[in-house]
Amino acid sequence: MIRLKELRKNKQLTQEELISQFNFKYGRKYTAAAISMFENGKRIPETQALMDFADFFNVSVDYLLGRTDEPGGFQKGDGGDEAVAEKEVKTVKPKAYVELHRLIDELPHSDVEELLNTAIFKKKKAEQVHEHVDDPDDF
Repeated sequence: MIRLKELRKNKQLTQEELISQFNFKYGRKYTAAAISMFENGKRIPETQALMDFADFFNVSVDYLLGRTDEPGGFQKGDGGDEAVAEKEVKTVKPKAYVELHRLIDELPHSDVEELLNTAIFKKKKAEQVHEHVDDPDDF
């Protein structure tokens, strides 16, 4: 991965320290050889591990993979949907996004799952409200 080594060094961690902390926190069994392959771009972890690495370093997966230069998320002109990117930046300030990730990073896995389920529920509820308001038959 393009930025794994950089992020590890910025956190002043050796590969062994990263392995120890990361494996313990996320229940993984990575070895020094695997981390070295990730850092040198010879192998890319599976999707969930990418998300875990991003959470561990408090960055987005896109930043971790070098798709954006913004650690917290979207960047205009990065090839993504700019309308979505602008909406995300306006609704969640970068500092708040980073702080949220930091707080989530400190929670037990079961609490993170509960937060995720709550967010999904709230999103669906908001979508239902918008569908109801946008339905011309309701007027």
